Amino acid sequence: MTVNNNFQQIPDNYHSRPDSQRLISLKISNILFALATILVVVGTGVSLVRLLGLMWVGHYNKLINPIIFLIASVFLYRRGSFRIDALSGTIFISTLMGIAVGALQHESKLRYFISHTFISLFMLAVYLAFSNIIWEKKRLSTIMGRMSFIISTSYFLVISAFYIINHWLGSSLYLGIGTGELSLPLAYYLIQSNWLGAGISATLILISGKRGAYLCLLAIALFFIPFPVKKNLFLRVLSTILAATLIICLTFAMQPIVDTINFPSTIQSVIDKWYLLNPLNTDEFNLGVASSGRSAEIRLAFARFNSSWINYFIGLGHGWFYFNYAEISGSETRNFFAHYVHFSPLNFIFTYGFIFGSLILGWIYRLLGESYSLLASTWKDKNPFNAIFIATIGLLAWGFSGYTYATDPILWIFLGILSSFTKNTQGQRHHS
Repeated sequence: MTVNNNFQQIPDNYHSRPDSQRLISLKISNILFALATILVVVGTGVSLVRLLGLMWVGHYNKLINPIIFLIASVFLYRRGSFRIDALSGTIFISTLMGIAVGALQHESKLRYFISHTFISLFMLAVYLAFSNIIWEKKRLSTIMGRMSFIISTSYFLVISAFYIINHWLGSSLYLGIGTGELSLPLAYYLIQSNWLGAGISATLILISGKRGAYLCLLAIALFFIPFPVKKNLFLRVLSTILAATLIICLTFAMQPIVDTINFPSTIQSVIDKWYLLNPLNTDEFNLGVASSGRSAEIRLAFARFNSSWINYFIGLGHGWFYFNYAEISGSETRNFFAHYVHFSPLNFIFTYGFIFGSLILGWIYRLLGESYSLLASTWKDKNPFNAIFIATIGLLAWGFSGYTYATDPILWIFLGILSSFTKNTQGQRHHS
């Protein structure tokens, strides 16, 4: 097996060559897309089962993700040679360093060591597999259309079932169905000008009760709006953050007015959960409750990270953990060990240190910046790459309130596709 880090342009006759490698790429990518879709569909059903308190089935991804990893790895091996870039190279080096540091750490657990090592290799394999496939717009649009329909339909059925059962039980169930994966159908339907599909996706996010998913909705909606400064991702991100902050602050300021309106109980539960975040309620605001314990997670994990200055440079390595003993007023708490925090960017920092953790995040930002500069001029086109870019922004925003970057194959599939698109487009312009 050879690794090629030179981004050579595709031969002009590539798409007309019926070679076995291209056929294998098509079959493997179809299987991986199907598995990623199955993962989401199963996840929606699991969310409902867990909310009903019937059983603990939250480990379904531990079956599907290894299958995805195995197929992606076999594809790379069968390919014989593949190209690497700065992001994949950094993840590979970070993985080796994480293994070494974790193996030398006396305060590490084997089960967490295996978990951290797997997810690092999982991210790398999925990203490399999809960044080494040539993507045609028509085929990609067809795949995204099917995935969007299946994902949005599964969420519609599950959320509808939840509200029906919840009403039957007298509104006694906890409201919270993770809908971050709706980033894909929402972005796709917006780009395709399918306003009904986009409206349904947005509504499902709003009534899901997951405030982290609201970040997806805001990010996607604001990124979709035409922006006067083209090809500058930093200004686009800055304007999105400012606009989202303004919208959130306005909703907080309007709470006294909203409280005077009698909403249906189902809608009222969504509104009440949102206003737990309102810091203007000085008498009732509790950061632990508002963040569902995430603030305590970060504080306790950082205390573990801050226990030695060397951790700032090499991280805690694979197998790190902390003991979550936080007591949150007004909610049920329990003591348990944890090996991550529900703020995805910080997991890279805690595991690999500031240098390599920041490099991974930085290379992701650079990839998005390069993609955006190529796509900004065609923002109004029904280009599937535009939809993938916007959906990726939504998935990254979702990770600000969850442990998703390391476990979500769709994120790394999309990053891989954007890498392939960027390098091949740049190659075409270079040779023209």
